[in-house]
Amino acid sequence: MLLLDGSAIKICVDELISELNLIIRIRDESHSTRICTVGEKRLLEIGLNDLDEPIEIKIDGWAGHRFKIGLMDVVAENRMDLGLFRQKYSEMDEYAIIGRMDLDDSFYVDEDEFSIRILGDELLGRVFGNKMIIKGRKRVVEAVRSRVA
Repeated sequence: MLLLDGSAIKICVDELISELNLIIRIRDESHSTRICTVGEKRLLEIGLNDLDEPIEIKIDGWAGHRFKIGLMDVVAENRMDLGLFRQKYSEMDEYAIIGRMDLDDSFYVDEDEFSIRILGDELLGRVFGNKMIIKGRKRVVEAVRSRVA
């Protein structure tokens, strides 16, 4: 079974009869690995450039498993209180105005203010009608801006 854990694609092997050879393709890169024991194994670290790119995993000649990891697949909670949110938000310089992301209520610090993590990087934001102002590291802000209309 394949799973996404934070920024890593992992495989969970419950039963193993013989060694498995895996080939992972993303963009123009190819990675190979072997599975020799049961349990969980980290296959690939996902970066911002990997979002929305086709990923293919082939196991010993079986039909390949193809999928994409989207922005919302890597959004995680980033708990903080309102005071800390406002302090950090005011200190961040890099920002973008984007359309509205569909975020679960658990991501909101206050009614119109949210704090999330994307592949480990903090992203803070405020909602204004049908728009959001997001702040964070430049590469994260740009990655979100380019994916949210």
